[in-house]
Amino acid sequence: MRPAFRAGGNWFKSFDTVNKRDKSRIKTRPQYPSRTAGCGIAPLTSVPASFVYQTTNLATNQITGTPNTPVDIGPGAAQSFVFAFTPTAPIPSTDVQLSFDCTNTAPAPIM
Repeated sequence: MRPAFRAGGNWFKSFDTVNKRDKSRIKTRPQYPSRTAGCGIAPLTSVPASFVYQTTNLATNQITGTPNTPVDIGPGAAQSFVFAFTPTAPIPSTDVQLSFDCTNTAPAPIM
């Protein structure tokens, strides 16, 4: 995962994977030991741009699912995403931080 990146120019997109197997990144609360629920991506840094994320097929990176819709991730599974920013005004070079979070986990640490 890349919860922080640098952006500037006309647009930015990236592919990332949320992996439940990596215990250092997703910590499941005791009441939900078998799955992570409602997992999605959101920008923490405000930039003049629209933001969208969507699930992708882990093997092919083909887009699946519905834009901006959180998903559940089963035990030992991973879910890949594509996300993009489309500027609505010029964006100077900016360190942009993202939140990779699920409703029953702590957010992934920003590195």
